[in-house]
Amino acid sequence: MGLWGVPIATTVTPTNPVDNDRSTFETIQQMIALARDAATKPVINHVVSSLLMGLNKKTPSDADLVRAIYWWVKNRVKFREDGDILTREMEWRDPYQELLISPEILIGMPQAQGDCDDFSMLLAALLVAARIPVWFVAVAVDEREPWRWSHIYCKVFLKDEGRFVTLDASHGKFPGWETERTKYRVMKWRVN
Repeated sequence: MGLWGVPIATTVTPTNPVDNDRSTFETIQQMIALARDAATKPVINHVVSSLLMGLNKKTPSDADLVRAIYWWVKNRVKFREDGDILTREMEWRDPYQELLISPEILIGMPQAQGDCDDFSMLLAALLVAARIPVWFVAVAVDEREPWRWSHIYCKVFLKDEGRFVTLDASHGKFPGWETERTKYRVMKWRVN
């Protein structure tokens, strides 16, 4: 069945090709909407319930659940650039388009694949469903283009510990890992 496993519908939403800040803001708003919507879907809630049961604790901590969600996504989804998916799988002519794969489609793929925004939306949907406060964090880390937003990941607040933890499942090695590259710009958006 290929990458997707099921027929899919695509929607093209134009963003501002000149204003990187405006385009990024519009894309993040779409990501927030997709993550919030996915958090209400049975498949997302089933994953959270399964992870809670797998923790085998009467009252798991926020950190326990966040770690379980992080590793589930990290071990389930393979990193693949949008341009590669668009040109090879969808025969799209413009490989510079942003592809947002909704969380329920992503986990329904026979071989889940996506880039940092797809990992982040899936993490956020699971975290929203688990009632863990989550933010998207966009960073500009490319020294050749320090003005351009180049990466996105999640940050959560562990209520029971009173601290924030970074979750970068697409590039991170463990929960709490954050790039050591220079961050020329940083923006955060609350998801829930």
